[in-house]
Amino acid sequence: MPITALGVGKDWNEDLLIDMANRSGGTADYIDQPDKIVSYFQNTIQRAQATAIQNALLTLRLVQGITPRAVWQVIPLISNLGYQPVSDRDVSVPLGELESGGGRTVLIELLVDPRPAGQYRIGQVEVGYDVPVLKLQGEHTRADVMMTFTADSALAAQVNAPVMNIVEKISAFKLQTRALQDLQSGDVASATQKLQSAVTRLLNQGEVDLAQTMQQEISNLQQTGQISSEGQKTMKFGTRKTVRLSDLDVPEDLKVKGGQ
Repeated sequence: MPITALGVGKDWNEDLLIDMANRSGGTADYIDQPDKIVSYFQNTIQRAQATAIQNALLTLRLVQGITPRAVWQVIPLISNLGYQPVSDRDVSVPLGELESGGGRTVLIELLVDPRPAGQYRIGQVEVGYDVPVLKLQGEHTRADVMMTFTADSALAAQVNAPVMNIVEKISAFKLQTRALQDLQSGDVASATQKLQSAVTRLLNQGEVDLAQTMQQEISNLQQTGQISSEGQKTMKFGTRKTVRLSDLDVPEDLKVKGGQ
């Protein structure tokens, strides 16, 4: 059963709540004002009522020379999903319940061996799922994953702007996560450096309020060697929410038939 774990105020263990939510396939969040609790629960109930798909499972089967490195959920919240190895090149990621009109968006990091110029099929992605309202179980949809290799340096330098935007937001999330780990181990200098890099990325993405909070905590670190409890919670939960549906301006040729 998915757990919705909410922390109110500043005297609670955010790592515990996040772990509880992740292990159950639920969500954890920070509520800075008690009067926001009712609306949060109303939204949670609405999302539960909008659930259309259950037991969604993403399986990625890769060809030789393609190695999976990480699987990131980016919507609704940034989270490292990890993956369960099915074989040397196959991975499986549970996606759980999906809402009608919403769904789940993931970013998969792959290590790709060089190849001669040309277009190649590097794998196949499959999603299995149930649709209880239609009494459907064990449904599957599949799509090939194609990649174009080129010897043209100008073409190789081109990037997919929406994807790179998401990559930058994940980078900011990873930086603040590692900064807090450095701080726990007593490495204030390294934590400060990583947070400053995260601030730069957040400002480039237009996340001004979150960047300002992080900059204030950098000042606290430099002056006292610590960060505030409120600031730590705001950073941990704020950097998980930087990817929005408006960021997913995916070109038509990257869309899978039947949905993104």
